[in-house]
Amino acid sequence: MTGDAVLGRLLALCAQTAGADRTPPDAGPETPLREGGFWLDSVALLELLHELGTTALHVTHDRD
Repeated sequence: MTGDAVLGRLLALCAQTAGADRTPPDAGPETPLREGGFWLDSVALLELLHELGTTALHVTHDRD
């Protein structure tokens, strides 16, 4: 995956975890995960980390 693809996937996971109500319309690489950004609370941050770990395993497995 290229850097742009990784960033795109990360932003998509953030938006999916936060939901439409807590995702800013102009979300980008500088958007905070908490206040003023995606508004992820501690549980949502753990969910995001879980999704990132799952995604990383799939990417690593696909390269083998």
